[in-house]
Amino acid sequence: MKVNVKPTKDNFTLKEVKSTDRASLELLAIGKVSEGALTNEIPYQGKGKNSYQVIPHPDLFELFDKLKERFAQYFGFNSSKVLVKSKEFGGTKAHAKYIEKHYEEVLNDIKINGVSFTGKDEDGFATGIIVKGTFKGCALNTKQLHFKNQEFGEEIRDIADKLEDEVYDYLFNDKKAELALFDEEGSDNQLPFDDE
Repeated sequence: MKVNVKPTKDNFTLKEVKSTDRASLELLAIGKVSEGALTNEIPYQGKGKNSYQVIPHPDLFELFDKLKERFAQYFGFNSSKVLVKSKEFGGTKAHAKYIEKHYEEVLNDIKINGVSFTGKDEDGFATGIIVKGTFKGCALNTKQLHFKNQEFGEEIRDIADKLEDEVYDYLFNDKKAELALFDEEGSDNQLPFDDE
């Protein structure tokens, strides 16, 4: 049976979202739609050559970038910053300024290109995320970052919820990058759009 109704946000579950080139989107999501007494689960999937070829809105990538700090923390890239700020080290303002500049360079070398939603609570909702990225071109994935983590769980959950909203709006509310951002005349002749 073909269902032409889009799922509501409450009935849309993002499983994975990825963009290595920031010009296309790979994703896996499930939407539940009802028609009469029937409820159907519809998969939304795009991967590799079948990825969504319309450039996502920059808001989605801003959310990816908000995960850089936790990615750096997970792999210990922030250890020198933590050390310099410790009382035991006895760092000066000059130390702190230098290490902050170094840490900004570290963050610039991190590229977040994907998130997978993991685990399942008693209501069937994800319990955390795995962050996928690169550091100086080397691919790295975190283990599950739990939403219940005392230190950063709420922050991670908030980003994850917003990512799900962004992908929903991308698929169903036509929230894409504006062509004018790339070409003053709005020309798409150099953009990787799929004409199909």
